[in-house]
Amino acid sequence: MEFAVPRNEEENKALLSLIQESLGADPNGKKFAHHNMVWMGISDGVVEYGFTDINTGHPIQYSNWLPRQPDNWKKYHKEGQDVVAMDRISGEWDDSYGFWKRPFACWCPPKFQRGKGREGE
Repeated sequence: MEFAVPRNEEENKALLSLIQESLGADPNGKKFAHHNMVWMGISDGVVEYGFTDINTGHPIQYSNWLPRQPDNWKKYHKEGQDVVAMDRISGEWDDSYGFWKRPFACWCPPKFQRGKGREGE
């Protein structure tokens, strides 16, 4: 299993649809339905504003930021915000603090692809 990282608008829309479906219908998802944001596998913890796919270590090529994001806000931690979450209503992204408790979006690649990234990367 790997963290979800949309590579284009189509994958972002598909992930948003799955998140909305899971949080609304799946018995395990319902317990997280009060969360507005869902973690993805993207971070800039190594180089600020150098967002990478944490599964592969490669820089992301696609993004869908909320307005005025990423902002690396430092109100709650001196290092700022180093992880990315998706808004479960709009599908837009926010850089955030890693200590917030939120559900994660994951995907399970075929065995031969695990740890290697998805086709086309």
